[in-house]
Amino acid sequence: MDNDSHTVTTTQSKSEWEGMGPKPHKRRCANANVRSRDDDVSNPYALSSRPEPTGDAVGTKQKTFLLSNRLLRHKRSVRLLLILVVLLVLAFEIHRREEERKEIEKNSKEDAKYRPPWPLPTQWKWYEYSLLFGNERNNRCDECKQSNDARKLLIGHYSGVGDKYEMMLDIASTTSKAYGRRWGVDVLKMKGVALGPAPEFAGANKIEIIQTAMDASAQYDTLFLLDADAIIIDLDLDFLSLIPEDKMLAAHRVNQSHAIHTWDVNNGVTLWNLKHPKTKQIVDEWKDRWLQRVDTHHDKWISDQDPMQELLKEKSDEERSHMIHSMASPDGSLGRDADHIAVKHFKRSAMFDWAGGENIERSLKLRTAKNEVCKRFHPFCEEPRT
Repeated sequence: MDNDSHTVTTTQSKSEWEGMGPKPHKRRCANANVRSRDDDVSNPYALSSRPEPTGDAVGTKQKTFLLSNRLLRHKRSVRLLLILVVLLVLAFEIHRREEERKEIEKNSKEDAKYRPPWPLPTQWKWYEYSLLFGNERNNRCDECKQSNDARKLLIGHYSGVGDKYEMMLDIASTTSKAYGRRWGVDVLKMKGVALGPAPEFAGANKIEIIQTAMDASAQYDTLFLLDADAIIIDLDLDFLSLIPEDKMLAAHRVNQSHAIHTWDVNNGVTLWNLKHPKTKQIVDEWKDRWLQRVDTHHDKWISDQDPMQELLKEKSDEERSHMIHSMASPDGSLGRDADHIAVKHFKRSAMFDWAGGENIERSLKLRTAKNEVCKRFHPFCEEPRT
C-alpha cells in the first residue's frame, strides 16, 4: 500500500510539475487590437514566429525592397564619389596656384641674382639697312615702289638689361630688322637704363632715343618707337602713312570715344615727327618732369607715360589738333584701323608686375608672332652674311 500510495503521489506530483512549467505564448503589443511589429510581413526587420511567407506577392515585395536598398546604397556611393571629385579638383587648383606662386618667386630671385650693378652703361646698336641696297632697294620691295613718301624713317626698339624684357626685345627686334631690310630703313636697338637708378625705369629710354634721333635729324624725319613687348607683324605696310606730315605724334588712342587729337594715348608704340616745331619742346619738358619724379621717388617705380600725358593734357584742343593723331587700334597695338593690325603690343595685365610668371607667357606669344612673320617673309628675317 505504501508503495502504491507513493507511486500515485509521485505521479501526481509529476503531473502538477508539468502543469506548472513554462507555456509557449505569443508576444502581444500593449494594445490588443494592434499587431506586433514581429507579425508585420512588410517590415523587413520583423522577427515573427510565423512561417516564411511564400508566393508571388510576397516575393515581389522582397525584390522591391532589395532593389530600393541597392539604389539607396548606389546614391550614397555617387554622392561620396562626387564629393571626392570636388575635393580632388580643389586640391589640384590649390597645388597649381602654389606652383605658380613658387615660379614667380623663383623668377624674381633669378632676376635679382643676375641683375647687373646699376647704373649700367647703355648699349646702342645701329643697323644701317638704308646703306645695304642704296637705290636698288626698290628691287627688293614692291610696296616701296608704290610709296612716294620722301620722309626717312628710323625704327627704335629698346629694353632694359638683365631681365625678361631683354629677352622679349631679342625676339621682337627680329621683325623690326626684317622690316628694315625690306624697306631699306635703319634700325636702332637699345638696351640699358638711360634715365634712372633701377631696371624698372627703362621705360624712360624712349625719351633718350627720341632726343638721339633728333640729334640725327639731318638723316631722319620720323622715328618709329616700340617697347620691348611690341612686335611688327606686317612688313607690307608703309608706317609713314600712319602719321600725317603736319602732326607731331601718332599713337594708339586709349579711350576710343575720345577725339582724334586726344591727350590720352599709349606711348608704347608711337611715331614721332622729328621735324615738327613742337617735338623738341615737348620731349625736353617730358624729360625734366621725369627726372624730377625720379629725384623725389627714386625708390619707387614711376610711369614714363604719365608725365607725357600730363603735358599733352595741358595743351588746348586747338594746339593738340595740330600735334596729335590718335588711332582706334585695340589693346595698344597699331594699324590702319581696328581691323588691320600692323604692330601687336603684348602689354602686361598688372601695372606693377615686372618679374612675374606672365612675362614668360608674353615671351612665348612674341616668339609665336615672330615665327609667323618670318615664315611669311622668310628672306628678310635672315641676317645678311658679312
